[in-house]
Amino acid sequence: MKTNVILFVSDLRIGGTEKNVTAIAGSLDRSRFNVTVCCHNRTALPRFPACENMPPVLVIPWKHRAIFRNGKAITLVNPFRFIQWCIFIARHRRDVLHFFGFPLIYLGAIVGGIAGCRRIITTVQDRDVWKRPVHHMLDRCVYRIASRIICDSIGSRHFAVRAGRIPEDKLVTIYDGVDPRAVAVTRDSAVLKAELHLDGRAPIAGVIARLDVKKKGQDIFIDSIPDILRAYPEARFLIVGYGEDETLLRTMADDRGLTGKVIFAGARTDLGNVLSILDVVVIPSRWESIPKVLVEAMAMGKAVIAADAGDMAEVICDGENGILIPSGNSAILSEKVKLLFSSPEKRTALGEEARKTVKRSFSIEKGIRELETVYERCSGG
Repeated sequence: MKTNVILFVSDLRIGGTEKNVTAIAGSLDRSRFNVTVCCHNRTALPRFPACENMPPVLVIPWKHRAIFRNGKAITLVNPFRFIQWCIFIARHRRDVLHFFGFPLIYLGAIVGGIAGCRRIITTVQDRDVWKRPVHHMLDRCVYRIASRIICDSIGSRHFAVRAGRIPEDKLVTIYDGVDPRAVAVTRDSAVLKAELHLDGRAPIAGVIARLDVKKKGQDIFIDSIPDILRAYPEARFLIVGYGEDETLLRTMADDRGLTGKVIFAGARTDLGNVLSILDVVVIPSRWESIPKVLVEAMAMGKAVIAADAGDMAEVICDGENGILIPSGNSAILSEKVKLLFSSPEKRTALGEEARKTVKRSFSIEKGIRELETVYERCSGG
């Protein structure tokens, strides 16, 4: 008998969690699993190549954001749709219910627990240093209800144990795998560079992340650019992503005289094409677990400079398959970017070792096999 699995996520817009859900849904063995994805925000399915094998996507739109003329946004809840969502969970209480993302893991686990669900899985995908005591209290409640808690790194596992007092036997560490289709190169790099107004011969460094400076640190990247330009005036810098801090970052770039040097590319689903034109991938985060873009860039053999924040060191061995720098230090970041700009050989060597690391430890096949085992054990199969 097949195991029924329902994956709950807010939506399927661009992001590490959303891409992970898409990869899981499209890769589970259909001879052993019936898979459904449930979202509560209406959204178009992203055009990831990995979406080709997506199962049905059910949308129960009980939550949405309303934007006012003054730019402010609030979250609104439709109580009737929310009740419908709760009833859906109750009807599927014998299935494996896997919840992703804040605050969905809280609502899903609590509603599922009240409904008598005994096969609830939650995922810890970040260190969430912003959490307050009330969140840790909710974490402990969720972790008591959940059958399994999947952590995407050893560091996030330790963080969850300290913050939530989780029994070790409930924890499973599974690294997010990289689906090669998600980083496929489908366009000529010269065409993409022309589209983004990039000089075909100029060295390019870039950051790919949600525009959230408190966590992702794009401001640190911008602060490093003037010094890099003194050595490489022809260099260009790409910031890819969407988020509430776009205006702040554009203002920072303008104030530093970087207009035309820093290109804001917006949100893109063709990650492989974007990575293909970057000479150096920069991850200047202030905190992280293991960002999806890190292993995706490494899978493409790119030279990566990452802040030694969160669990980056679980993936990067400094100087061998990437470069680690102190978090928040724009001066050291600029020095390392200049070092890699000056040495194509160094970039190639780092990229080749990075590719081997991903093939060895971060393949999508390895992650899916481990997740399938968790689902079957949780269901009693």
